[in-house]
Amino acid sequence: MISTEKNYLIALGSNVGDKFVNLQKAIVALFESVGTVEKIAPVYETPAWGFEGDSFYNTVVAVSASLPSEVVLKKLLAIEKRLGRLRNQESGYQSRTIDLDILFCEDEITQLENLQIPHPQLQNRKFVLQPLADIAPDLLHPVLQKSIREILADCEDQSVIHKLPRWLKNPKDNFLLSRY
Repeated sequence: MISTEKNYLIALGSNVGDKFVNLQKAIVALFESVGTVEKIAPVYETPAWGFEGDSFYNTVVAVSASLPSEVVLKKLLAIEKRLGRLRNQESGYQSRTIDLDILFCEDEITQLENLQIPHPQLQNRKFVLQPLADIAPDLLHPVLQKSIREILADCEDQSVIHKLPRWLKNPKDNFLLSRY
């Protein structure tokens, strides 16, 4: 069987507990169960979006994986659960230890009940667009036919976000170092 690598862009967010550690644990779990973490955007502190809650830490990672998007989604949900995310039946947004969303998979357009790629709300969310623009500014949105840079410039979300002076570590680098 020939394995074909796909490039995924995945949004990460946390607003419960040690938010930075939650993001780092999620990145390690992505590396262990989904694929190679190729790029990690800076982390931004952002206000809760769509509900009252503590501020979030948000970032975006680029991951190369030979898995179909439906399998990646299942793995993201398993990572969320393992890291303490509790999903309940209440409608609307709520606080969470970790939130993982597939934003893009190449130029794939998927419309399933539980999976939509590109993510249907990303163009409305500065907390996703800013870190995404940091690692993929020229990526063309396959539906909107605009670059991420253009979508960010047009975004009406007026949230004030702050880049943190701390960087997440790429487990790929540690893995490579540990082999020598």
